[in-house]
Amino acid sequence: MERVFTKQAGLALIGCLALVLSGCGGSPDTYGSNNPSYRSSTAAKPARSSTIKAPARIKVMNGDTVYGIARKYGLNPREIISLNGLRAPYHLEIGQTLRLPVARTYTVVKGDTIYGISRRFGVDMAELTRANNIRGPYTLEIGDQLTLPPQTRKAVAVAPRRGTSATSKRKPSKQVAVAPPPPRSGNGFAWPLRGQVLSSFGPKKGGLHNDGINIAAQRGAAIKATDSGTIVYVGDELAGFGNLILVRHSGGWVSAYGHLSQVMVKRGETVKRGQTIGRAGSTGRVTRTQLHFELRKGSQAVDPKKYLPAA
Repeated sequence: MERVFTKQAGLALIGCLALVLSGCGGSPDTYGSNNPSYRSSTAAKPARSSTIKAPARIKVMNGDTVYGIARKYGLNPREIISLNGLRAPYHLEIGQTLRLPVARTYTVVKGDTIYGISRRFGVDMAELTRANNIRGPYTLEIGDQLTLPPQTRKAVAVAPRRGTSATSKRKPSKQVAVAPPPPRSGNGFAWPLRGQVLSSFGPKKGGLHNDGINIAAQRGAAIKATDSGTIVYVGDELAGFGNLILVRHSGGWVSAYGHLSQVMVKRGETVKRGQTIGRAGSTGRVTRTQLHFELRKGSQAVDPKKYLPAA
């Protein structure tokens, strides 16, 4: 199986490229994904949270379930289960009193992004979007009241982006300066890896869309830069991609390389066309070794095969 599709396959590289393409050297805090190789083909304006503020306690009514209560109040069902000492299969009795976790909230300020907020509060990005009913293209509006899901990892200080409201008290985090990309090689884009294309660019079942191509590989096979550029992101925050590298090229191009077993470059480093930047793997939500490869012009994903030499 080359890819796993989910209903939450929405937060792709669209938003995250905003910072990369701006030329700013700050943290890439516009990422957001649950299964990012695929996104919803719709681009409707995000629907804001329609959840009700959770009381401290509720009485179970006919038809109530742990999951249904969690959805109603924008809470994590695991917290409800833990707080009330429930055990599988988590059956509820009518009239039973349930304690509910106190939901944390946050007011969006200028410059905020889903990824930045998730890092700052140590929460899962998919849970954050789900709790607030935020859908593609995952933009936030100043003044939005967001419900914060339970913290899943250590909070990280995020450097405020240019123009962020002065009322924000975020402390700048130390970042590696990213130099402008070097000139393109002039020979077009090269295949980062030769192999069978497991999944092509374009629409998929269930209203999803592959923003790149997935190429079969032997584990440990060399992944090469498609052209000269600057490494603007190296990390594994996006669970769907596993180990991911983004390379910024001159002319507003960005290439992406996901599911790597090994990363051989650092953020801020300049690479040449054909240079090995990583090794093929199966990190992220895949079950066989492969490379997820994307080419983007600006924020627009394009079919890589139209820009690569004929196989």
